[in-house]
Amino acid sequence: MLSSSEILATAFGLLYIVFIILKKPIGWFFGFLSSILYVEICYTNQLFIQTGLQGIYALIGVFGFFRWKLNPSPITLISKNIRFVIIIVGLVASFVLGYLFSNSVQALPYLDATISVFGIIATYLTTEKRLENWIIWMLINLLSIYLFAYQELYLTVFLFCAYFILSLWGFLNWKRDVITHE
Repeated sequence: MLSSSEILATAFGLLYIVFIILKKPIGWFFGFLSSILYVEICYTNQLFIQTGLQGIYALIGVFGFFRWKLNPSPITLISKNIRFVIIIVGLVASFVLGYLFSNSVQALPYLDATISVFGIIATYLTTEKRLENWIIWMLINLLSIYLFAYQELYLTVFLFCAYFILSLWGFLNWKRDVITHE
């Protein structure tokens, strides 16, 4: 069932990603608002890992706003070694978190855990203006479409479809401005 919270969270989420793609710090404010609303939405739908994730997103949103506002930095790449570490640590953490919730009423615990762990990683990389954040987001968005469809949160499914397309735009837009340090 469509709720006013889901409508607002979706609208704020779309504003967030558009402003982030355009490298505008105000995007973090809209991400914060979207995340606060999604805490309640996810909790109500027994997506407890997502509930925690949305709380973490809200906190990172505050950090991201000040990071971008007070210390503007260029778009950069991360090293191949760090990419490898991110993948390994992300997969191990996803498995452990999924396992911890596997005997609860948590819906799709391993999928939700994977989305959450890599979502935190991608959000941090976004605060640091690392191009690779968009690649991780594209994968997360595809997985999220399935997760939220499973929970019948169809407006949120629409949001993640839009996020997927916008993540591709974000990647292409940021790629033009990338500065390499390798």
